[in-house]
Amino acid sequence: MRVALKDVPVVELVPPPGIVTASISPATGRLLPEGTPGAMTEYFKREDYERIATSGFDLDPPLSNEEAFDIF
Repeated sequence: MRVALKDVPVVELVPPPGIVTASISPATGRLLPEGTPGAMTEYFKREDYERIATSGFDLDPPLSNEEAFDIF
């Protein structure tokens, strides 16, 4: 693909309105501070991100009483 796309400019993808990005741990899926080494970027609906961030799902180690919820 490098050869096929050598003259094509790189386009930065911009999430649609209502979608936010956050850094997560690839091992646990938990939220991490931006710029954490080894973190990966994940996309969330804004309301789901706010719910995750305020409900303790970003804490390590995992909480023993986590509650699952449907994000779709």
